[in-house]
Amino acid sequence: MRLLARPAAALALGLALGVPVWAVADDTPKSDPPAKKKVADKTPDANSSTNTAASTDSTAAPSPATPAPAPAPAQQTDKPATKAEPVYPVAPLLGDRATTFTLESGEMLGRHVVGFSAGASKISRAPGDVTDLDVDLDLAVGINDRISLFLGFTPYSHIHTGRPTELSLNPTLANCPLVPLNKTQSTIYHFIDCGAGTAGAAYVEDYPFANHNGGGVGKLAFGAKFNLLSQQRGSSPIAVALRTDFIVPTVTGLSDLLDNEVQNGEFNFQFMVAMSRKWGGTIETVLNLPVLITIDPRSGGQALLHQAKQFRPSFGFTAFPNKRFQIISEYNGVVFFGSATQNTTFGPRDPVDSVSGIRFYPWKSFAIDLGYRSTFGLNQVTDKNGFVIRAATTFVPTKKVPPPVTLECAVAVADPSAIEATTGGAVTITTRAAASDNGPVSYTYDVSGGQIEGSGSQVRWNYSGLPAGTYTITPKAATGKLVATCPSTTVALTVAPPAPRLVCSATPSSVHAGEYVDVSATATDPKGNALPYPVTYQWRASGGTVEGSGANVKLNTTGLNEGDYSVTARAEGKGGAADCSAPVNVKNIQPAREIARCVFKKFSASVTNACKNPPLDGVPPRFQQFPGATLVIEATADPSETREDASKAMKTKGKAKVTPEQLAKDRAQNVKDDLVKRLGVPESAIETHSSVGAKGGAANGAMTITLVPQGAKYEPKNP
Repeated sequence: MRLLARPAAALALGLALGVPVWAVADDTPKSDPPAKKKVADKTPDANSSTNTAASTDSTAAPSPATPAPAPAPAQQTDKPATKAEPVYPVAPLLGDRATTFTLESGEMLGRHVVGFSAGASKISRAPGDVTDLDVDLDLAVGINDRISLFLGFTPYSHIHTGRPTELSLNPTLANCPLVPLNKTQSTIYHFIDCGAGTAGAAYVEDYPFANHNGGGVGKLAFGAKFNLLSQQRGSSPIAVALRTDFIVPTVTGLSDLLDNEVQNGEFNFQFMVAMSRKWGGTIETVLNLPVLITIDPRSGGQALLHQAKQFRPSFGFTAFPNKRFQIISEYNGVVFFGSATQNTTFGPRDPVDSVSGIRFYPWKSFAIDLGYRSTFGLNQVTDKNGFVIRAATTFVPTKKVPPPVTLECAVAVADPSAIEATTGGAVTITTRAAASDNGPVSYTYDVSGGQIEGSGSQVRWNYSGLPAGTYTITPKAATGKLVATCPSTTVALTVAPPAPRLVCSATPSSVHAGEYVDVSATATDPKGNALPYPVTYQWRASGGTVEGSGANVKLNTTGLNEGDYSVTARAEGKGGAADCSAPVNVKNIQPAREIARCVFKKFSASVTNACKNPPLDGVPPRFQQFPGATLVIEATADPSETREDASKAMKTKGKAKVTPEQLAKDRAQNVKDDLVKRLGVPESAIETHSSVGAKGGAANGAMTITLVPQGAKYEPKNP
């Protein structure tokens, strides 16, 4: 909580100062406009269809036989731009579009936009109780919507050393030569060994030559930024960009580096990923992930010290990014890593600092930043206070405003204006429009029915399938962003009654002689819709007798021989007549026949193998030859076939009584079960009959199966 006290207080102060002014501001700068959407055509009525036809012929002469009504005024869908859109100023220090004080967004400046900023910033470092004050100049140019180039220069930097004896390169340290890093001793700071028994002093990781109060010219940086995703163009929920920095030293000699203190004398490289998102007009957040690749400073071909690489994650936000007063807070970390680094955790060697304050726009393209900076974790540093002060502006090329364009449109009367649909004649619509700049003119047509065929100023109206009535055609002309609605024209369409279309069907289509067939006829128009007029039906058949009248009749097949017949209908109405026919197949009735027989053992209802093979096994193949046939099972029993008689015959004591009637039923049912369960005969196609014959009768105990074809008559012998 102690670490966050100062930035929290600064943020609260900024809110107190900024919110009242923000609430009354009405001329605040706006964000870059999103990519413009295409202008949608006017939606036609629910009962109309729209056809689009483009043409570049705007100078053709109108038809001499067609009068031209008065021109309709053009409607301009978008006003031409009269001034440049406001944009945010160049980001101070780090990038070419600022979101916070030192962090840059994933968005770009824009095509041919130039940004410039100048400012100063102060930070604290350890060891040595070091503070650094930089004066920065930044220039950025937008090549297009995805690429920007930038140039940064630090004309002056000042180093203040509060505890110079903690720094290895301080000239007051005697007998401490510049030698490579002592890799055998672990310390929170990198230090240079001053000899056996002498404690080495450390150096500042990102300002390795800091050693006394002084300074000089800073480094020069240039590079490019590439946009991958853009929120302002409407293609992504976030903005993402990649940036490369080439850092060129302006001081290289060892003695000059010791006097200059703010550079390492080597060419360095930085790569960064910048991400940002605007949450409406309330807040904009940004995340920067830069990695600085450093090269060890050298003198005479030898490395003077080992300088770690740097990872600088930073996060910040801007409140009210579209207002004249903005509240800004950010957090910047430094993590040193590489072979020369013993510690990669946040702390005294890897500081975190915060910057909080406000941004004020005196003008839409000019901003002033005021921020308070504080460093966390450097407990041995007496001065942890820093600041950011910066002014930035942008120069946006003025867009050329084209002269206003006018569009006039007139339409000739449709030729012809009345037509009979059955003739199939063509209806031509001729439109004439002209733009004041002689630019190309395109045409669209709204119709209350039918379709437009062709394109340009002269098209055809297709009225196929339309009912009788009056139809309206409304042309529109367009050039650039101007749209003109032309006077409408009408066509009166008369339609003759449609001829009937007739379809016949017979159910069932195959019967045995003597059965009835249901025959129906359905009359519709050619599209399958109900006819708008009544029809009468006439029937005739090539065999049999047609019974009934209207659209549904019956065919009586009594007395017909086996063969194919047809039933024909004719429907007559206002639109004409139509015929149809339905085929009917008549089959002769086959007589019933016995196909299986076996005899049960006396006193038994079990279906033995002698009964199964071959008698029952031969039933399914013959049954399948007659679709719709029925199997009739008849079983008999002798009056003497009782349980008591069976017990006497086998000299055993009977335990229950069984009647001959029940025994006959069991025999018929067991045969049915065998056909159904073992042989797969449908149960619904089997009838069973049982009876008790005369005592001692020759047929007693016998079972027969009779095949009754569909339509045949059969009376069981023993019902």
